[in-house]
Amino acid sequence: NAQVLKIENTYRNSQELIDVAGGFIMKNPNQIKKHLISTKHINKPIKIVYENILPLKTLLIHCAKLYKNILILGRNNFDIKPYLDEEFTSNKNGFISFPNCLNAQIRFLSIHKSKGLEADIVIILNLVNSKFGFPNKIENSRIIDNIINQDNYQFEEERRLFYVALTRTKNEVYLLTQKNNSSVFIKELLKDYKQ
Repeated sequence: NAQVLKIENTYRNSQELIDVAGGFIMKNPNQIKKHLISTKHINKPIKIVYENILPLKTLLIHCAKLYKNILILGRNNFDIKPYLDEEFTSNKNGFISFPNCLNAQIRFLSIHKSKGLEADIVIILNLVNSKFGFPNKIENSRIIDNIINQDNYQFEEERRLFYVALTRTKNEVYLLTQKNNSSVFIKELLKDYKQ
């Protein structure tokens, strides 16, 4: 006598963000269908940032003027390493020390570790077309594919992770990519949601 109850109201995300995130995840025909609703509205909550034009540190300085809690997310634990230097450091819990943003708490986590968390603003790194980019293109061993029941929808698990990353924000989310090497997820968002 079990009953399926769906939590469809969200208080964290804007309707505009969940329309995009929900549409993105629901492309998998095997995904459980939900119609998400929010009373919060933010015009254009998803921003695509090309790192060769606006680097991460410059973006953080801008964001720290507006928000106190900034979450930087990576598909991989090592996605933050290219940005670390003498003035931009990270401790073992992922908290970032950056003198130009002392008024904001900045933390880096992998998307897996961010499940259940939220922040004023989210920045997602490494949305590039590469083996270790996002989506990650490392292939499972054949034995894993035989053990795990998969939908056989391209990048199905990566799509779920991207949905998690997009929905950690209470306001806006910035997607960092490269102009001539964008992730297929960036290309899909630009194609489906030109606004």
